[in-house]
Amino acid sequence: MAKKAPDQLDPAIQARRAARLKELAAKKAESYSIADRLTRRALERTIELKFTDSEGEFEVKVHVPLRDEFDYLLHLIKSFDTKGTNPDELTDELYKLFAHLCVDPSLDYEFWKEGAYDAGDFYTIFQQLVDKTAGFITQAQSFRKQ
Repeated sequence: MAKKAPDQLDPAIQARRAARLKELAAKKAESYSIADRLTRRALERTIELKFTDSEGEFEVKVHVPLRDEFDYLLHLIKSFDTKGTNPDELTDELYKLFAHLCVDPSLDYEFWKEGAYDAGDFYTIFQQLVDKTAGFITQAQSFRKQ
């Protein structure tokens, strides 16, 4: 795989996210720089994906990917169509990305790798994550044109 995974995919990401949020929380809001505010907004933003089972409705909450995470997700999508790539390796990277973005700690790498879930649900999360994130980008682009 030619493109290197973003730093956010290393094992310490949750700790770094939490530390950055804690650092920002310790500051007084009026002392936030614009960069601090954009970082906080990006780290706190989530998407709630609705599902239903025999017990009723439930949500899968997912962090909105940071820009480099979204770029990496798009890279993975494109790589599946590239000859000479290892689909198992790409799928494993996708499991790592899902574990990283899912808020619920039970949706960790081992859960996704083990495969004890409906592949349709995996695809639904994947598709909605791409669609909603792309929608945010489209909104931003249309705002700039106005």
